[in-house]
Amino acid sequence: MPADNSYDWLGPGVYFWENDPIRAYRWAQLPWRKINLPSIVSAVIDPGRCLDLTTQEGIEAVRSAHEGLSELHKLTGEQLPANTGVEKGKRNLDCAVIKHLHRARKKMAESDPTVQPYQTVRALFAEGEPLYEEAGFHDRTHVQICVIDLRQILGVFRLPDWQQKSLGIKENIYPWT
Repeated sequence: MPADNSYDWLGPGVYFWENDPIRAYRWAQLPWRKINLPSIVSAVIDPGRCLDLTTQEGIEAVRSAHEGLSELHKLTGEQLPANTGVEKGKRNLDCAVIKHLHRARKKMAESDPTVQPYQTVRALFAEGEPLYEEAGFHDRTHVQICVIDLRQILGVFRLPDWQQKSLGIKENIYPWT
């Protein structure tokens, strides 16, 4: 089921960790997540029209969306949402900016058929503690993909038993088996 919370940093959609089942599993095990039996699935995803925040084009699109959202809030007198509790994924401002960008792109598509809505969003999430003093690398950094258009998920499958064991994951992480 797609997430659509006001704090989901990449906006509404289905979230995946790119090539990092260990990080996905550890995230699901965080005590505040309250997931009794975490499961991991692998997926084949076609990014399609991707808002890729690892590229300058994607970064500039989000920067511009933030400027537009800020101006809109100034005009209405509303306060911008804030990123609070980032360590627990409470990124209301980021979510509002991404949603604003999606709305703007959808509106542009009405008059310009060459502009189409994004199908996925991809971003690097620098998270955790520095690996060493003055490090720019952090111990929980990962890439997330948010799939908006579920047709971009081409297939979903379980991790093979050997990979579960090599990752130190409990044997039966799939409640349906």
